Amino acid sequence: MKIALFGHPVAHSRSADLFRALGAAGGPAVDFQPVDVSPAEFAAAARRVASGELCGASVTIPHKLAAAALADELDPAARATGAVNALAPMAGGRLRGANTDARGFFDALLAERRAVERLAGAPARVAILGAGGAARAVAWALARQAFDVLVVARDAASVAAWPAQLSTRAVGWDDPALAARVAACPLVVQATPLGTWPDVTATPPLADDAFRPEQVVVDLVYNPWQTRFLERARAAGALGVNGWPMLVRQAAAAAELWLGPGTGERLVAAAGTVEDRDPADAP
Repeated sequence: MKIALFGHPVAHSRSADLFRALGAAGGPAVDFQPVDVSPAEFAAAARRVASGELCGASVTIPHKLAAAALADELDPAARATGAVNALAPMAGGRLRGANTDARGFFDALLAERRAVERLAGAPARVAILGAGGAARAVAWALARQAFDVLVVARDAASVAAWPAQLSTRAVGWDDPALAARVAACPLVVQATPLGTWPDVTATPPLADDAFRPEQVVVDLVYNPWQTRFLERARAAGALGVNGWPMLVRQAAAAAELWLGPGTGERLVAAAGTVEDRDPADAP
């Protein structure tokens, strides 16, 4: 069974490790191949799924919005966010688009016991840094749980083009009150690719006084395990969570789409064999 990861770049990805672990644990054998695809090449790459050459494809930066536009059928999360991170073939050469990022993020957050405990009783406010497909998925997942969502974007006006189901407020990185606005949010989610290997020194332009000890700070980057952004948040006493739990949970939801019921649970179990745990994340 052949499944691809379409992105640009893809060298940092560890998704293939998860599916190798699933196969080693007795799950379906999957030939999972990361494929670096430029925006100009993406439509042709997606046709490899529609034709049945591939049994499915995972989609990452910068193709999630393009994937939604190409899909013939969208699941509810994909329709609500306008972003797709998993493609599957349908009869007649058609494409199904799914957004498993939203479910993956929320399932990962619920699985982090310390995060749940810290957020219990706190105001339901979140600051999401970034305005791409992952940010949309996180915004939708949390808005459905009655969170007040603040999006911090390079161009705050661009958030106005998000689908109507995403009821959010937006500010720019240059907002003079940005640090105070973020500090007022018990949950902060870093949803840009800044800090991803190999550019590990990059970090969002957020002042250190935006972090405080009561916060839960999630960085969706998982390679490296601890980004400069998480290091800064933890230095302020915040509980830091990296992007590995979300990667696992969104892959598990995608596995259910491609490989059938039960495979997601098995992938989550198998993920423990490939996880490189940072001592800072130990319970």
